[in-house]
Amino acid sequence: MSEIRSQATPARDELAEKVFDLLVTAESMGEQRRNVIAHGIAMGLEDAGWSKPRTVNSATELDALPVGSVIRSEDVTALKARNGAWLWDDGNYWEPLAGREVRVLFTPGDAG
Repeated sequence: MSEIRSQATPARDELAEKVFDLLVTAESMGEQRRNVIAHGIAMGLEDAGWSKPRTVNSATELDALPVGSVIRSEDVTALKARNGAWLWDDGNYWEPLAGREVRVLFTPGDAG
């Protein structure tokens, strides 16, 4: 799982560079309303590949995730094993806490 963490900084740096470029562009637009600029920045970020992280909020949604999915809840990152259980990165099996929001980091077939 450390590979996921190590790749976050370059991706964040690339995203920050895109935000900076969009802010420079927005500044050169002159006196525009903030909401128009904000929507332009949002569109630019989407064009650069950003999307809101997917979350699941129920056991049913967790069960529906395919084998090989990676999730994060609290401070735990886990992989869905072939037996349907969640395998923590230290090799132990783990069950996400009921009622907690879980962020889906990866599902097989995701681009990138």
